[in-house]
Amino acid sequence: MRAVSGISWPLFLWVLAVFGVFFERPHNPFSVPLFREGLTVLALGYFFLMLWRDRQLAGLLWFFFLLPLVLSAYSAARAGIVYGQFLLYGMIEERRLLGIWFLFPLLYHARDYGDLLRMLKVVALLAALLGILHSVGLVPGFVRYEITDWRVGRANFSGVPMMVAVLLALAAIVQRAAGRLDYALLAVGTVFLISVSQTRQLVLALGLAGLWSVIFSPVPAVRKAAFWSLICILVPVFVMIADVSWFARFGQVFDPNALAGSVRAASIETVFAVTEIWGNGALWLQWQGGAHSLYGPHFFLSDIGIFGSYFRFGVLVLPFVALTLGLLIWIAHGSRWAPDGGLGMRLGVIALVVLWPTGAILESRAAVVAILLTLAVLARRERVYA
Repeated sequence: MRAVSGISWPLFLWVLAVFGVFFERPHNPFSVPLFREGLTVLALGYFFLMLWRDRQLAGLLWFFFLLPLVLSAYSAARAGIVYGQFLLYGMIEERRLLGIWFLFPLLYHARDYGDLLRMLKVVALLAALLGILHSVGLVPGFVRYEITDWRVGRANFSGVPMMVAVLLALAAIVQRAAGRLDYALLAVGTVFLISVSQTRQLVLALGLAGLWSVIFSPVPAVRKAAFWSLICILVPVFVMIADVSWFARFGQVFDPNALAGSVRAASIETVFAVTEIWGNGALWLQWQGGAHSLYGPHFFLSDIGIFGSYFRFGVLVLPFVALTLGLLIWIAHGSRWAPDGGLGMRLGVIALVVLWPTGAILESRAAVVAILLTLAVLARRERVYA
């Protein structure tokens, strides 16, 4: 089903859904209860549709179908052994791993690499505008909440997908292959990440990956320096206008004293103190208070990235890390065959690795991995049929 403009509405709706605007999470004004879970069930149906339509991809499809199930089952089993939690509750707690399945509907509806890339940028721009309009009071949210820390006006949704989309736009700009959509997304998306999402780790990862793109792009050195200088001037000016006490808080990322006394540091200390050799799995919050009843109200595995993976899998975190890196390398390798050179995909991979200490790649950001995987599969497919 396509409009006269060539937009695939099923693809648009799936990209919008997977982008995380409506995912249920704290400080998301547009949260829809059980939205992610319902989306996962629908994605499972697309697995069978893809098996029927693209049998040459059967091995790949089965791998990504079974991968999250095996990881979830192991984590749930360990939580059952260590804490006595029911297996089903452990599977529920690890449901975000099933975000890998979003690969199936995206692959089913995307005509080619360029189709999905364009749709991703369009959705990212719309999501950024939605967040900014909400932050200034022009668009009401579905959910009311209170911000208890310094991040006044924060709306916590689509942060990592937005970062990846902005990097895709930046890659097009530095390669001199950008359109108006790319320039708009770079500007509006950056404003969203700083003033709406207000997540220091995302801005740091965006800056590092963006600096990499500018340094290693084919654009002449003078133009690179001018472009990056412009970004460095405009962003602080916007932050000061927006009256966000962001720079002082951002500096704490590099302050050893602040890090040592942080909630994350305390959680990491707990992980190394209590984790058994084969891991502890993950506890569902609704089962006897979950890990909060044992290790405190600020103990979140999703906030401590690779250390949370160690808590789940114990010594098996080593093959798990190798598996995760293998997937990221596969994405980066597949990007070589992309029509645009795939620089944006590689920047997305770099940013995910930078974020790994504070956000598990597969356990917490499987939906973003699914988007990058779909782009890599489509790029490889275009090379085969070229």
